[in-house]
Amino acid sequence: MPLDAPEVWGAKDTHALIVEPSQGGATSDPPHARPVKPDTAADPRPVLFFKATADRVVGPHVPIAIRQDSRCTVPEASLAVVLGAGGPVVAFTACNDVVARDIEQGGPEYLSQARIYRGGCALGPCLTTPDEIDDPGALQVRCSILRAGTAIFSAAASTARLTRSVDTLVSWLLRDNPVPAGTVLSTGTGIRVPAAAALADGDRVDIEAQSVGRLSNPVRGQ
Repeated sequence: MPLDAPEVWGAKDTHALIVEPSQGGATSDPPHARPVKPDTAADPRPVLFFKATADRVVGPHVPIAIRQDSRCTVPEASLAVVLGAGGPVVAFTACNDVVARDIEQGGPEYLSQARIYRGGCALGPCLTTPDEIDDPGALQVRCSILRAGTAIFSAAASTARLTRSVDTLVSWLLRDNPVPAGTVLSTGTGIRVPAAAALADGDRVDIEAQSVGRLSNPVRGQ
Protein backbone atom coordinates (compact mmCIF):
# COMPACT_ATOMS: atom_id res chain seq x y z
CA MET A 1 0.00 0.00 0.00
CA PRO A 2 1.46 3.38 -1.00
CA LEU A 3 1.16 4.90 2.48
CA ASP A 4 3.89 5.67 4.98
CA ALA A 5 1.80 7.18 7.77
CA PRO A 6 3.90 9.54 9.93
CA GLU A 7 1.36 9.18 12.75
CA VAL A 8 -1.47 6.78 13.49
CA TRP A 9 -4.17 7.66 16.03
CA GLY A 10 -7.00 5.52 17.33
CA ALA A 11 -10.44 5.93 18.87
CA LYS A 12 -11.97 3.75 21.60
CA ASP A 13 -15.55 2.96 22.60
CA THR A 14 -17.00 4.53 19.47
CA HIS A 15 -19.67 1.95 18.59
CA ALA A 16 -23.16 1.63 20.04
CA LEU A 17 -24.22 -1.61 21.65
CA ILE A 18 -26.56 -3.88 19.70
CA VAL A 19 -29.95 -5.00 20.99
CA GLU A 20 -30.70 -8.37 19.40
CA PRO A 21 -34.46 -8.92 19.08
CA SER A 22 -34.25 -12.71 18.95
CA GLN A 23 -31.25 -14.21 20.72
CA GLY A 24 -27.80 -13.15 21.88
CA GLY A 25 -24.42 -14.54 21.00
CA ALA A 26 -24.48 -13.51 17.34
CA THR A 27 -21.06 -13.07 15.76
CA SER A 28 -22.18 -10.31 13.38
CA ASP A 29 -24.63 -7.43 13.29
CA PRO A 30 -27.96 -9.15 12.59
CA PRO A 31 -30.06 -7.55 9.83
CA HIS A 32 -32.81 -6.33 12.17
CA ALA A 33 -30.71 -5.45 15.18
CA ARG A 34 -31.21 -2.01 16.67
CA PRO A 35 -28.12 -0.01 17.63
CA VAL A 36 -28.51 1.73 20.96
CA LYS A 37 -26.53 4.94 20.91
CA PRO A 38 -25.69 6.38 24.33
CA ASP A 39 -26.42 9.99 25.16
CA THR A 40 -23.12 11.70 24.37
CA ALA A 41 -24.38 15.22 25.05
CA ALA A 42 -23.10 15.16 28.63
CA ASP A 43 -19.64 14.01 27.56
CA PRO A 44 -19.11 14.71 23.86
CA ARG A 45 -15.33 14.21 24.02
CA PRO A 46 -14.31 10.92 22.32
CA VAL A 47 -11.52 8.71 23.62
CA LEU A 48 -8.59 9.30 21.25
CA PHE A 49 -5.08 7.97 21.68
CA PHE A 50 -1.75 7.90 19.88
CA LYS A 51 -1.22 4.50 18.24
CA ALA A 52 1.91 4.30 16.11
CA THR A 53 4.69 5.90 14.11
CA ALA A 54 5.55 4.71 10.62
CA ASP A 55 8.20 2.25 11.78
CA ARG A 56 5.66 0.44 13.99
CA VAL A 57 3.12 -0.05 11.16
CA VAL A 58 3.03 -2.91 8.66
CA GLY A 59 1.19 -3.28 5.36
CA PRO A 60 -0.67 -6.21 3.79
CA HIS A 61 0.86 -9.71 4.13
CA VAL A 62 3.53 -8.51 6.58
CA PRO A 63 3.42 -10.09 10.07
CA ILE A 64 1.67 -8.34 12.93
CA ALA A 65 3.11 -9.12 16.35
CA ILE A 66 2.10 -10.46 19.73
CA ARG A 67 3.63 -8.57 22.63
CA GLN A 68 6.09 -10.83 24.40
CA ASP A 69 4.66 -9.83 27.80
CA SER A 70 1.02 -10.44 26.82
CA ARG A 71 -1.06 -13.58 27.14
CA CYS A 72 -4.11 -12.14 25.37
CA THR A 73 -3.31 -10.10 22.27
CA VAL A 74 -6.26 -9.60 19.90
CA PRO A 75 -6.95 -7.75 16.64
CA GLU A 76 -9.29 -4.78 16.43
CA ALA A 77 -10.77 -4.22 12.97
CA SER A 78 -11.83 -0.75 11.91
CA LEU A 79 -12.35 1.71 9.11
CA ALA A 80 -9.57 4.30 9.10
CA VAL A 81 -9.22 7.69 7.45
CA VAL A 82 -6.13 9.28 5.94
CA LEU A 83 -5.78 13.02 6.46
CA GLY A 84 -4.25 15.51 4.09
CA ALA A 85 -2.40 18.73 4.89
CA GLY A 86 -4.56 20.74 7.26
CA GLY A 87 -6.75 17.79 8.15
CA PRO A 88 -9.22 16.97 5.34
CA VAL A 89 -10.08 13.30 4.78
CA VAL A 90 -8.34 12.33 1.53
CA ALA A 91 -8.74 8.54 1.68
CA PHE A 92 -10.13 5.56 3.57
CA THR A 93 -8.39 2.31 4.39
CA ALA A 94 -8.68 -0.65 6.82
CA CYS A 95 -6.84 -0.76 10.13
CA ASN A 96 -5.90 -3.59 12.47
CA ASP A 97 -5.31 -1.89 15.81
CA VAL A 98 -3.70 -4.85 17.59
CA VAL A 99 -4.05 -4.65 21.38
CA ALA A 100 -2.64 -6.58 24.32
CA ARG A 101 -5.98 -6.71 26.08
CA ASP A 102 -4.69 -8.25 29.29
CA ILE A 103 -2.25 -5.36 29.72
CA GLU A 104 -4.86 -2.73 28.86
CA GLN A 105 -7.29 -4.19 31.39
CA GLY A 106 -4.77 -3.38 34.12
CA GLY A 107 -5.89 0.25 33.91
CA PRO A 108 -5.83 3.30 31.61
CA GLU A 109 -2.24 4.05 32.61
CA TYR A 110 -1.20 0.92 30.66
CA LEU A 111 -2.96 1.83 27.40
CA SER A 112 0.25 2.96 25.70
CA GLN A 113 2.08 -0.27 26.53
CA ALA A 114 -0.91 -2.31 25.38
CA ARG A 115 -1.23 -0.61 22.00
CA ILE A 116 2.06 1.00 20.96
CA TYR A 117 4.72 -1.48 19.91
CA ARG A 118 6.53 -2.82 16.84
CA GLY A 119 4.15 -4.73 14.58
CA GLY A 120 1.15 -3.63 16.60
CA CYS A 121 -0.69 -1.93 13.73
CA ALA A 122 -1.52 -2.89 10.14
CA LEU A 123 -2.99 -0.70 7.39
CA GLY A 124 -4.25 -1.57 3.92
CA PRO A 125 -4.80 -3.09 1.49
CA CYS A 126 -5.28 0.10 -0.52
CA LEU A 127 -6.50 3.68 -0.35
CA THR A 128 -10.08 4.43 -1.35
CA THR A 129 -10.91 8.06 -2.09
CA PRO A 130 -14.03 9.73 -0.61
CA ASP A 131 -15.72 9.95 -4.01
CA GLU A 132 -15.66 6.14 -4.18
CA ILE A 133 -17.65 5.75 -0.96
CA ASP A 134 -21.29 6.85 -0.85
CA ASP A 135 -21.53 6.88 2.94
CA PRO A 136 -18.64 6.06 5.33
CA GLY A 137 -21.31 5.65 8.02
CA ALA A 138 -22.83 2.63 6.30
CA LEU A 139 -19.97 0.21 5.67
CA GLN A 140 -19.52 -3.33 6.96
CA VAL A 141 -16.20 -4.32 8.53
CA ARG A 142 -15.40 -7.98 9.17
CA CYS A 143 -12.62 -9.53 11.26
CA SER A 144 -11.58 -13.17 10.85
CA ILE A 145 -8.86 -15.16 12.61
CA LEU A 146 -7.60 -18.26 10.84
CA ARG A 147 -5.57 -20.99 12.51
CA ALA A 148 -4.14 -23.81 10.40
CA GLY A 149 -6.44 -22.69 7.60
CA THR A 150 -9.63 -22.82 9.69
CA ALA A 151 -11.52 -19.79 10.93
CA ILE A 152 -11.61 -19.81 14.74
CA PHE A 153 -13.38 -16.44 14.84
CA SER A 154 -15.32 -14.31 12.37
CA ALA A 155 -17.62 -11.38 13.05
CA ALA A 156 -18.79 -8.23 11.33
CA ALA A 157 -20.07 -4.83 12.40
CA SER A 158 -21.35 -1.78 10.56
CA THR A 159 -20.01 1.74 10.80
CA ALA A 160 -23.68 2.72 11.17
CA ARG A 161 -23.07 1.93 14.85
CA LEU A 162 -20.57 4.77 15.22
CA THR A 163 -21.84 7.10 17.92
CA ARG A 164 -19.93 9.99 16.35
CA SER A 165 -19.42 10.66 12.67
CA VAL A 166 -16.05 10.35 10.99
CA ASP A 167 -15.93 14.13 10.59
CA THR A 168 -16.62 14.60 14.30
CA LEU A 169 -13.81 12.25 15.31
CA VAL A 170 -11.43 14.06 12.96
CA SER A 171 -12.43 17.45 14.31
CA TRP A 172 -11.65 16.35 17.88
CA LEU A 173 -8.28 14.94 16.83
CA LEU A 174 -7.32 18.27 15.27
CA ARG A 175 -8.21 20.45 18.25
CA ASP A 176 -4.95 22.22 19.18
CA ASN A 177 -3.18 19.19 17.67
CA PRO A 178 -1.83 19.80 14.16
CA VAL A 179 -0.92 16.53 12.46
CA PRO A 180 1.26 15.96 9.39
CA ALA A 181 -0.20 15.05 6.01
CA GLY A 182 -0.69 11.30 5.71
CA THR A 183 -1.74 10.87 9.34
CA VAL A 184 -4.21 8.02 9.86
CA LEU A 185 -7.10 7.94 12.34
CA SER A 186 -8.74 4.60 13.14
CA THR A 187 -12.43 5.14 13.89
CA GLY A 188 -12.57 2.28 16.41
CA THR A 189 -13.95 -1.23 16.30
CA GLY A 190 -17.45 -2.58 16.73
CA ILE A 191 -16.16 -6.16 17.03
CA ARG A 192 -14.93 -7.65 20.29
CA VAL A 193 -12.71 -10.70 19.86
CA PRO A 194 -13.12 -13.11 22.81
CA ALA A 195 -10.13 -14.16 24.90
CA ALA A 196 -10.63 -17.71 23.63
CA ALA A 197 -9.58 -16.47 20.17
CA ALA A 198 -6.46 -14.60 21.36
CA LEU A 199 -3.77 -14.55 18.70
CA ALA A 200 -1.14 -17.28 18.48
CA ASP A 201 2.06 -17.51 16.44
CA GLY A 202 1.20 -18.71 12.93
CA ASP A 203 -2.39 -17.37 12.86
CA ARG A 204 -3.66 -15.13 10.09
CA VAL A 205 -5.93 -12.12 10.55
CA ASP A 206 -8.16 -10.94 7.71
CA ILE A 207 -9.95 -7.61 7.95
CA GLU A 208 -12.44 -6.86 5.19
CA ALA A 209 -13.78 -3.34 4.91
CA GLN A 210 -16.58 -2.74 2.44
CA SER A 211 -15.48 -0.56 -0.51
CA VAL A 212 -11.84 -0.85 0.65
CA GLY A 213 -10.84 -4.52 0.42
CA ARG A 214 -9.20 -7.21 2.52
CA LEU A 215 -6.21 -6.56 4.77
CA SER A 216 -4.51 -9.88 5.49
CA ASN A 217 -1.58 -10.36 7.91
CA PRO A 218 0.16 -13.40 9.39
CA VAL A 219 0.84 -13.38 13.13
CA ARG A 220 4.20 -13.87 14.82
CA GLY A 221 5.36 -13.96 18.39
CA GLN A 222 8.13 -11.58 19.44
